[in-house]
Amino acid sequence: MGINIRPVDRAYIAGFFDGEGCIRIRPQDQRVVVAIGQKDPTTLYWIQQLIGCGHVRFNRGASEAGVWYLNIGDRHEVLHFIQVVYKHSQLKRRQLAKARRHIEAQLAR
Repeated sequence: MGINIRPVDRAYIAGFFDGEGCIRIRPQDQRVVVAIGQKDPTTLYWIQQLIGCGHVRFNRGASEAGVWYLNIGDRHEVLHFIQVVYKHSQLKRRQLAKARRHIEAQLAR
């Protein structure tokens, strides 16, 4: 997974995530999921390539136009994503820390 990510790119991804993304713990299986949505997938594919994880998928959903999502659900990939953006996140740092603790507790079992 992309370890040599420039600080400027880490900061950009963190800001993009702060504005357009979410991180949540699914209640049904306690899995942590990162999702970033956009109408144009170009930036999502760039982030996916740069960090080396996740899947970009189209979801028509309730909207006729639909939305593209970068989804990251694998525990190790979510931890990697958190490592990439945590230092630069301004709005979602607390959520990222909670998700990291949750995953680390699961892995320790």
